[in-house]
Amino acid sequence: MEKSNLILEFETDLRSKINEMKNKKIHNPSLFLNMANEEGWYEATKKLISKPKNTTGFTDLLLKGRTDLSLESLVVQKKYNSLFSNEEIKMCQSRLS
Repeated sequence: MEKSNLILEFETDLRSKINEMKNKKIHNPSLFLNMANEEGWYEATKKLISKPKNTTGFTDLLLKGRTDLSLESLVVQKKYNSLFSNEEIKMCQSRLS
């Protein structure tokens, strides 16, 4: 699959997770949404996963037992591996474990 199409698929899956978070009142990722609207969804994801510490959004999902809705859970999916560096994937795997 062409990288641009894969990015669009990633962004669609991420939007779906965010909609579920908001609809079920699990978490409102307003800071991420602002960043995504300014920089793009994929770019905002890469910026957040490169931070050395967990974001407040990830921590909130972790405390609620819903890391399945995190952007980290998408990054580690095999179908999206080509969009991220090995280091980014390992960082996300570490957060999820």
